[in-house]
Amino acid sequence: MTRRSRMLLICCVSFLLLAGPGWAQEETWGELLSVGEYYTLLDPEGNVLWETGHQIYPQDQYLAADNILYDVVEVDETERIARTELVELVKPEISRWNELRKELGLAAIEGSQQGERGQIALYHTHNAESYVPSDGAESVNGKGGIHRVGQAFADALGDLGITVDYSQTLHLPHDRGAYRR
Repeated sequence: MTRRSRMLLICCVSFLLLAGPGWAQEETWGELLSVGEYYTLLDPEGNVLWETGHQIYPQDQYLAADNILYDVVEVDETERIARTELVELVKPEISRWNELRKELGLAAIEGSQQGERGQIALYHTHNAESYVPSDGAESVNGKGGIHRVGQAFADALGDLGITVDYSQTLHLPHDRGAYRR
């Protein structure tokens, strides 16, 4: 391979590595609007469902917090308003572990069912996260305010009959590497 060929190859690979993530993001999220610009997504009655700084297109779908699925049927580009129609109420299915294993063709595990409502594991990757109003800072060294939120969440799930395996193991320091620790 000649020096010129190697340089051309390096340039092409560099371009793909640098540009690829941008293409993937645009495919996932669509066009990002300028600062201060946003679309308003309305339900069939005209109530605001969502405001976003991303382009909205006809046939996009939106799943609201109450599990109602909407289809975007009209987009007014001038007013930046998108109108929807109701598709369905999505009922989340709670699958028991052994039922899932059977569907996958795996053997059931004896004693793995942890009660009627299931089991969940809960942990914090960024333990230092805190809240300025209650903690006085956005981040503290050690167990931040997020641990109080986690405990309240674990307690609420327990009240619903869900078994919670709650770990408060620290994953410090507070940085991107916390996901790997």
